[in-house]
Amino acid sequence: MSTLFRTFFTRSITAVVFVAIMLLGLLLNRYTFLALFTIIAVGCLWEYQRLTNLMMMDVSDNSKGKKRNLIYQIAMWLAVMSILLMAIGLALSIQSPRLDAIGLDILMISFVLIPVSELFIGQFRFAFVILSLAGCLYVGLAPALMIYFRWQQMHTSLQWIPVIIIGCVWVNDTMAYITGSLLGKHKLWPAVSPGKTWEGTLGGIVCTMLLALVASEIWPLFSTWHWMMIALLVGVFGTLGDLLESAMKRMAGVKDSGQLMPGHGGMLDRFDSMLIAVPVVWLYVHIWML
Repeated sequence: MSTLFRTFFTRSITAVVFVAIMLLGLLLNRYTFLALFTIIAVGCLWEYQRLTNLMMMDVSDNSKGKKRNLIYQIAMWLAVMSILLMAIGLALSIQSPRLDAIGLDILMISFVLIPVSELFIGQFRFAFVILSLAGCLYVGLAPALMIYFRWQQMHTSLQWIPVIIIGCVWVNDTMAYITGSLLGKHKLWPAVSPGKTWEGTLGGIVCTMLLALVASEIWPLFSTWHWMMIALLVGVFGTLGDLLESAMKRMAGVKDSGQLMPGHGGMLDRFDSMLIAVPVVWLYVHIWML
């Protein structure tokens, strides 16, 4: 019982601190917002690199590994930071200097350095290079688009999209867990995520859409239809993001992506849903809402 209590207490304290930091970063001002999502991008990148290394199981000797890591690490960090820089530049529409153009230049240089880091140690693993290039977009694009929503000035109602997305993710995850625990019988994808069920998944999506319906009446930033569609997209693609990260952890042979948040795993464990849902919501917003 004492062990169970300690686990519950640890998870509860971590959850309270996590929610407090998230709300502070989301709501205080755009600079705390920028700091929050930069930290999220950095943390997710760190853990993604760990998973990638475990999946590939580097067999080169230590000296070559160190050489590869130096160039590879620099290139990966530059790539993700350049994506965030591009988002700020596009949001502010700065003409001199154009931060988005500078960010694009850095991104292109980084994408050249990543395969060079393999050649530097006398080998070229195509799968590792593809995982690295895809990883830059995987962990960098969603935080960048959230920053873009918050920093753009032309459509002020869209500045609240990040808060709505995070709220939908939390509701979907919570209600999927509750519904699945009470009604779940049919496994969604047992080979990847044994705990997820079709009942829980559908319950989470339906509850998120119902909450969006209520929120659209209380907080009419845009039409009820758009509220419902954003909730639906977050529910569906957030679940896919969760499954994708679970598949990566299976391939890497680990339970959690990291140990940053005691009782809750790592940054990827917390933001896996967001990383896939945000780009889809961004596309919807720019196609149907602007």
